[in-house]
Amino acid sequence: MECVSCGTALPEGSTFCNVCGAPQAVAVGGTTASPVGSSPAPSPSPAAGVPAAPEQVAGGTGRWKWIAVALVAVLIIGGGAGVAWKVSADKAAAIEAEAAKAAATRQADAAEASKVMTSVEKCESAVSVGVTLDDLTALATTAQQDVEAFNRTDTAARMPEFSTTIAAAATSYQDSCRAWFDSNKAATKKYEAAVHKWIYGNGKEPKLESFQDDTAYQADWLIAGASMDSARTAFKKETAPAGV
Repeated sequence: MECVSCGTALPEGSTFCNVCGAPQAVAVGGTTASPVGSSPAPSPSPAAGVPAAPEQVAGGTGRWKWIAVALVAVLIIGGGAGVAWKVSADKAAAIEAEAAKAAATRQADAAEASKVMTSVEKCESAVSVGVTLDDLTALATTAQQDVEAFNRTDTAARMPEFSTTIAAAATSYQDSCRAWFDSNKAATKKYEAAVHKWIYGNGKEPKLESFQDDTAYQADWLIAGASMDSARTAFKKETAPAGV
């Protein structure tokens, strides 16, 4: 048998449809009784041109209800997918903006760090070609001031390894100047004593160069050079693009 309302196939003798819940006609003693819970009513035969029976119309209405439910479900799922896509797109845009900001910061940091490194490299270049104590002292003093100013910036905080090594190089050049000055002072004192003896005695005239000892301040140059190499390595690492 079929449901009189929605047309769903039902077991024989069913009194209600297990899909739409409509009451069903039950065969009793060879005749078909009215649906349970309703009053008996005559069922005239349909004539030509007469619209379909009410139960057929009702069955069509049930199917349209299920179609409408399916459409609503599709709209809900589609709307959820649209919201998820919008959230994903916004997240991707935020990540891209953050990456661009980080790249701009690294570029600015590289420019600031390059300035202070150039200042200290002037000491390195002067030592390699030969320089007077006064000239190196002037360069080392300027480099030390530049490094101290740099290390008070946010850039130095973002580049801790570079700021530490470049400061060590500048300090070593300053130390070499002090060692050079002390060495010259000691050499001069020894030279003056030798000259005094030479004037009142015999022997070869002393030369100042013979009393000078450059090993002390040249050792500081070597320390400064090693610190500069470390600073260059740190500069490349701390200004490299993310992921490199």
